[in-house]
Amino acid sequence: MSRYGDWLGSYVSARPGLTGTWQISGRSDCGYDKRVKLDAKYVSDWRFSTDLFVLVRTAGVVMERKGSY
Repeated sequence: MSRYGDWLGSYVSARPGLTGTWQISGRSDCGYDKRVKLDAKYVSDWRFSTDLFVLVRTAGVVMERKGSY
């Protein structure tokens, strides 16, 4: 848990989901620090419209197979 640093509160306040901003922003091409920041920003700026965008974008990323190793 220490690896989350100042962002730990965002992680423990959110329920795990099907996908997220990290998954649509490069997945394995994205460093750990960036992943934590993306997820924390998602939690702090949550909107239903963002969830819809992430779901739609996830389908495209999966089809492209970008960032998956």
